[in-house]
Amino acid sequence: MSMSFLFGAIGFVVAIGVLIAFHEFGHYWVARRFGVKVLRFSIGFGKPLYRRVAGADRTEYVVGMLPLGGYVKMLDEREGEVAPAQASRAFNNQPLHARAAIVAAGPAANLLLAFLLYFVIAVSGVYEVRPLVGSVTADSAAMRAGLVADDEIVAVAGRDVRGWKDVVLTLLDVSLDADTRVPLEVANAGERRRLVLDLAGQDMYDVETSLLDRLGITPQVPVLPAVIGELTPSGSARRSGVEVGDRIVVFDGRDVSGWRGLVEGIRARPGRSVPVVVERDGALLSLSLAIGEVAHGGEAVGRIGAAPEASPESLQRYRVLVRYGPVAAVAHAFSETVAMSWLTLKFIARMLTGSVSFEHVSGPLTIAEFTGASFLMGFVAYLTTMALLSISIGILNLLPIPVLDGGHLLYYLIEWIKGSPLSRRAEAYAQIIGIALLGMLFLLAIYNDLNRLLPSDF
Repeated sequence: MSMSFLFGAIGFVVAIGVLIAFHEFGHYWVARRFGVKVLRFSIGFGKPLYRRVAGADRTEYVVGMLPLGGYVKMLDEREGEVAPAQASRAFNNQPLHARAAIVAAGPAANLLLAFLLYFVIAVSGVYEVRPLVGSVTADSAAMRAGLVADDEIVAVAGRDVRGWKDVVLTLLDVSLDADTRVPLEVANAGERRRLVLDLAGQDMYDVETSLLDRLGITPQVPVLPAVIGELTPSGSARRSGVEVGDRIVVFDGRDVSGWRGLVEGIRARPGRSVPVVVERDGALLSLSLAIGEVAHGGEAVGRIGAAPEASPESLQRYRVLVRYGPVAAVAHAFSETVAMSWLTLKFIARMLTGSVSFEHVSGPLTIAEFTGASFLMGFVAYLTTMALLSISIGILNLLPIPVLDGGHLLYYLIEWIKGSPLSRRAEAYAQIIGIALLGMLFLLAIYNDLNRLLPSDF
């Protein structure tokens, strides 16, 4: 087992543990505020790895072996006999607003965690890749809009953007509102121009290609030597014996001048093994480089799971440090949390209406891979991934599906309208429907995971 895989796995477990703990603590904290007796606070399922009983209520605190969930068990007359002296502390005997607040507190805690993470990122500062256009594909949406090489995109749909991430997220957000003609503002050689990017006919959510590729935009990148700076744990380069710090000097019989040429050679040879010569510690070594294969734009392209070595000086023109003071960071974190929550809601709505493919539903394998990878990429990448996952957990739990928190809130809304709770029978049927829906969603997520991770000829 490689150290990178181990650290990635640790990063995933820590992230999921923190997200679940925050969610359940939201339920726990608000329940305690309303005087509800909490019997158990559990993070994870299965055999307990840690167990402690504490407090006046003798609450049991448990950490289970499987960290993929958790729960807060409260005193409840529907789940067991309750002593008359304790009846006022049972969850089911609380007023409607108290029960709703306790249930909503879990998702709210996840959104609060996202806000706190975005605040930390904002005050710490993060380098964004400046949205500089390198080239524009002929007869593409970008070319028809009037984008040219060396343009820097400074605003999309009236919103200021600082990096390519902002550009992509804003375009996705606008497209979810069914806007096809998106105003852009670009700067080039000290002059600013206003353009209109037409998204009509674009599949904004094609999982096989990047959005910028589909629009015909190639970001401007620095000229870098063909030196390996990073290797992914499962990439074919690592399996072929390539190490961080290696300089690729010959690829498939041809001299390599820089990183871009190396990438072009790799992309053109999916699924092949090619001879390479690397310079390592002053010596030349011959290796056979196995090239992986991924789908891109409807065709197979090569990939080896490596990133270039880049000095701060070589990246200076292509990145910008975005940092906020404490007061401004509060507003930024709030805005980021609201924007990503709203984007998630719109994305789910478009998926339910069939406008967006269900291929975008990711399961635990994909989440583990991306969380582990972000852990290896550094502090900011890891916190950003955690913030996005926390928002996803919060929003998904608010969906009006029985079993989820949103389903219980739906029960309480019905109770408020009709003046009495749902019957136990109706609630039981709803629970069965909810379990079935979640089961189908889980199977779809696992299918998408396996379909993406396994070889195409598996």
